[in-house]
Parts: sequence; structure tokens; C-alpha cells
Amino acid sequence: ENDLRKYAKIQYKREEHIKKLLEETIKTEKSFMDGMRFLSNITPEEIKKFYANAPKKEKKGLTPEAQVINLIEKSKEFYAAHAALLKAMGKEGDLNGWAIALEKSVAAFENYAAAFNHNIKLPSQMDEMVQQGYKGLTFGSLAILPIQRGPRYRLLGQEFLRQIPASDPRYKAAQLFTNNGHKIGKVIDDYNARIEMEKLNDKFERLRNGKPRSKETQTL
Repeated sequence: ENDLRKYAKIQYKREEHIKKLLEETIKTEKSFMDGMRFLSNITPEEIKKFYANAPKKEKKGLTPEAQVINLIEKSKEFYAAHAALLKAMGKEGDLNGWAIALEKSVAAFENYAAAFNHNIKLPSQMDEMVQQGYKGLTFGSLAILPIQRGPRYRLLGQEFLRQIPASDPRYKAAQLFTNNGHKIGKVIDDYNARIEMEKLNDKFERLRNGKPRSKETQTL
């Protein structure tokens, strides 16, 4: 009887922990997707207008207009694909639905990471528009959200596997979720590795040419 009570207590704590994980994930996912929705709603016409009206002294160092428009297009594609996960989260206990929806997001993360510019520079008026329109965040702060969010699915999947025993019917779904989380995590790992390589190349190129290092490479 004591063993049964202990088992029931452990099982209860495990389920409570899983419930909190699901609830917290849903909450943060909604916030994440709110930001992506705002970003994806910026139109090419608005971008072109801000670039056309930017002061001459700003224009020299700006990220090319076409790159910014491309990133917005990728954010629209990302939002459309990744929205399936948020929809699946409406069924809190359907971990299999979560896992299947996350699988559809892998390509969305790949395409977005390929288009993302970590050192994006926009006309000041455009950044002011974004800050006024969305919680005081800059365009860059919104644009980097998928890069920051991606690794969390890998960590979440690992936690599911720690909490859900192999005998549990949800275990296979937890494995699928974790596998897809690892794929997304690898996309972000590869992106970060590419950025670090770019910084190193920039550093060595400047040293070779006897130029001072850029701000991006001074901390390396």
C-alpha cells in the first residue's frame, strides 16, 4: 500500500510538472507569434517609403532594401507555417498533434535563418514605427525572435522525455517532438556557427589589411 501511495505521489508530481510545461509553452508561444505577426504585417510599400525618405547620412550604412523586404516575406511564410503549432497547442494534452505540427516548422526555420541578417540596420524612422507599434521593441529585436526561440523546442522535448516514461502512451509523441526539436535546434546551431565564421573572416581580413576591427569582431 505504501508503495502504491509513493507511486501515485510521483505520478501526480510528474503530471503536474508536464502540465506546467505545456501551459508555459503555450503562453510563450502566443507571445512569440504575436511578435511575428506584427513583423509579417509590415508591407514592402512601407519599407520602400522609409528607405526613400531616409536622410542621406543614414543611407550609406543601411541594410539593402531588398534584403529587408525578403526577410519580411520569409517572416510571412514562417508565420503561416508555424501557426499550425500554435493551433495544435489549443489541444493542450495532444502531444502527438504538437509533434506533427512542429515537424512542419523545420523548413520554416531553415528558410528564415537563411534570410536573417544579424546585423540589420534600418532607417531610424522605420525602427521608431516598429517601437511605437509593438511594445517598444526594435525591428531587430522582433526579427531575431525565431533564432532565439528555435533551441527551446529541443530543450522542451528533452524535458518531455525525462518526465514521460517509456510505458506511457505519450512517449512516442514525446520522441517525435524531441526529434523535430533537435532538427530545429541544429538549424539554429548551424546559423550561429556561420555567423561566428563570418566574424572571424571579417577580423582576419581587417587585420590583413591593417584596418581597425569592426564592432562586431572587437569582442572575439
